[in-house]
Amino acid sequence: MAEKPCLRVSIRKMELIKTEMIISTRKKLIDAIRKSDNEELLEELFQYVSHENDLHPSYRLSQDQKTAIDMAREQYEKGDFLSDEDADKDIESWIGE
Repeated sequence: MAEKPCLRVSIRKMELIKTEMIISTRKKLIDAIRKSDNEELLEELFQYVSHENDLHPSYRLSQDQKTAIDMAREQYEKGDFLSDEDADKDIESWIGE
């Protein structure tokens, strides 16, 4: 079953609009990257774009994140943590339920 001529024109027009939107977005992104001096942001963008099709992306933690994880592990090893029930009770008391 063949497509109707007006349907083919509409599909082509939509494809052109989509292509134009992609080109516009790409230009805006490139312009923003050129203007940025934020090294961390640029590195994150590079990592994202480099692995955009990777099914198993790798994550890079900042030093602050690594420190927070180490502190949490130490607290856990010392038994310094709340049970789910205790945490729920604390949260309920904070929000006044």
